[in-house]
Amino acid sequence: MKTIDEIFVSVYGSVYSREPRTSSFRQVMSDCIQPVHASAVETIRRYHAEGDNEAAQRLKRALPCFTPAGTFEGAHAVRNFRKPSHIVGLDYDHVPTVTRSSASAPTIRTR
Repeated sequence: MKTIDEIFVSVYGSVYSREPRTSSFRQVMSDCIQPVHASAVETIRRYHAEGDNEAAQRLKRALPCFTPAGTFEGAHAVRNFRKPSHIVGLDYDHVPTVTRSSASAPTIRTR
């Protein structure tokens, strides 16, 4: 089994970038946890709260992104896939919030 320092992923300057750099999964997770992009993330959240989803999406698309599946040469497309990380990333955008009360089955409420 590999350690977190032996797992590599591709990092892109934005979702539209076609030129990745390779980084350790540890470094990517550190960048996500540390306030590297905190200002932009808070602005995106504020735009959403104010109902300005277009501005939020515009800013979100400019943020860096990474491919948890592994490393790529070029754009993040199957034909450019080079080496698997064996990490599975699940994206839960646009999924209703699920809550559970102790006395009932899960209930779904929209955001």
